[in-house]
Amino acid sequence: MSDVLAQYPALSTEAWLSFCDPIVRALAFVIASPSLIHAWPATVSRANNIELPTDAFWQRQLIAYWPRLCQLDQNPRPLHHALQLRPNLKLGHYFEDLLGFWLADEGWHEFVLIEQGLQRMDGKRTLGELDFLVENLETGQIEHWEVCLKFYLGEGSLKPAEWVGLQRKDTLGRKLHHLQQQQFAVRSIQGLRIDHRRAVIKGRLFWPNSANQQSLATMHEIQAWLSPTALRGTWADTPPSRSALPHSHHWRRAHRLEWVTEQAEPIPTTLPQYWTNGLYFQLTQDHHIVERRMLRLRTPTLQLPYRHNV
Repeated sequence: MSDVLAQYPALSTEAWLSFCDPIVRALAFVIASPSLIHAWPATVSRANNIELPTDAFWQRQLIAYWPRLCQLDQNPRPLHHALQLRPNLKLGHYFEDLLGFWLADEGWHEFVLIEQGLQRMDGKRTLGELDFLVENLETGQIEHWEVCLKFYLGEGSLKPAEWVGLQRKDTLGRKLHHLQQQQFAVRSIQGLRIDHRRAVIKGRLFWPNSANQQSLATMHEIQAWLSPTALRGTWADTPPSRSALPHSHHWRRAHRLEWVTEQAEPIPTTLPQYWTNGLYFQLTQDHHIVERRMLRLRTPTLQLPYRHNV
C-alpha cells in the first residue's frame, strides 16, 4: 500500500480538494472522507453483524478510482448528467446519488450495483427502502448498504445521544439505533438473500470549546467508538466576536453544497452583515480555510440553511 500511495501524493487529508470541478470534488469526498465511527457504541452493540467500512477500505477504493476521478475532472459531463436526474436535492440524497454513481461505474471496484432506492412493500403499503443492493464480485455475496451524511454538534459528555443536529431530534444515537433496528431489518428482498451489511456513515463533527475539559474517563469512552480521523469543526451559539478576529482573517457563510466540500467561488471581503444558523468558514487573506464553525443561534424563528439553495 505504501508503494501505491507514493505514486499518488495527493492521497492525503482532504484529497478531494485536488479536483477543480465542484461535483467531481464532492464525488471524491464521498469516497475519500473517513467514517464518523469506527465501532458501534455499547448502546447499539447488537449491531455487530453490520460492517463499518474502515479508513483502509476507503483509501483502497480511492486509489483504484483516482484515474477515473482525473478523467471526470477533465470531462465531468457524465457525472453532471447523472446528478441532474434528481436536482435540488437534500444533502443526504446528494450524497446517496454521488455514491450511487461510483457504485454504478463498474470496473473500478469490486462491486456491481443491483438496485438503488429499492422500495420495501407490504402489499400496497410502503415499509421503507433500501439505499443500495450490491453484489460483491470478490466474495460472491449480496450486500445491503445504508448510507448517511451527518453533521452533528457535540454537547454534554459527548455520548452518542449528545451529538445533535441543528434539528434537536436528530442525534447520532438516534440515527445509529434507527439504522440497526429499522433500516437493516431486511433479510431478503426480490428473492435475493442478503449475505452482508454495510453502514456508510460520513460527515463532520463539530466540537464545543469545552470539549478540551472532558475527563480522561469520558474521552476514553468516546474513543471506543468515535473515529479518530472523523472530520472536525467547532460550534457556538453566538457569532464570532469581530474584535477578537485577527485582521488577516474573515468569515463567510457556506453554501448548501459546501457542507460536503467547499467550492471555488468569489470570497467576500467583509464579515457577514448578519448571522444565521449554518456553517461558516474562517479564511485567511489567501482564502485558505483555518476553521469551520457551525452556528446554532438560539432564535426559534430562524430557518435551517441546508433546506435552501444558498
